[in-house]
Order: sequence, then C-alpha cells, then structure tokens
Amino acid sequence: MLYPISNNKNRIKMRPDTVLESFPLYCPKCKQGAIINAKEYTTSVIKGHGE
Repeated sequence: MLYPISNNKNRIKMRPDTVLESFPLYCPKCKQGAIINAKEYTTSVIKGHGE
C-alpha cells in the first residue's frame, strides 16, 4: 500500500476484499500520519498530516 499523500511505500498489504474505515496510517519516510478509508484498492484520506 502506498501512503496516499507522499506516495511512499508502507508495510500494509491489502487484498481485494479488504475494507478499512478510519484506519490510522503512518509513513515512516515522511514521519507523518493520516486517517484513511480503503475499499477495493481505492484509498481516500479523511485527515492528513496531523490535522
């Protein structure tokens, strides 16, 4: 899975049937976090960069 703001790689793996709601995702490279929703390989950002 790519971090949706900076497109850096993460250690999270998704399957086609994975559903994430209000998931806290952290990027170790840019040291920032975001709250995301993900479904069917589509990711949307709820809050990003510590908002």
